[in-house]
Amino acid sequence: MWTLNELVTFTDNENHIKRKLGFPVGEYLIISYPGHDKTKFQIFNRVSGKPIFPTIFERQKTVLEIARWIDETYGDYLGIWETFPEADVFSLAKLSIESGANIFEIIQDIRSRKVYS
Repeated sequence: MWTLNELVTFTDNENHIKRKLGFPVGEYLIISYPGHDKTKFQIFNRVSGKPIFPTIFERQKTVLEIARWIDETYGDYLGIWETFPEADVFSLAKLSIESGANIFEIIQDIRSRKVYS
């Protein structure tokens, strides 16, 4: 789905990996593998180097669709991470974006899943 020349390096602070490859989605999200398991995917906050939620995705297509949806839905709100890398942008923006409360419930559902296939 993505090629090697589209990948960027980042620091995975969750698993203490200094140079890890990932696929950028917008300015603040990176799709990469969790830890050293290169068969699954997770969405990382590019600023903090930590997953935006603990959910592990089994399909590349699914994680890409969700990451793009988050980037399009939350857009400028993700920039809050520049100043507050650990901020829960989803909670902060739920009353500010269109249909925010409903979208927040969808985010909560994704967050609650250990594995999303």
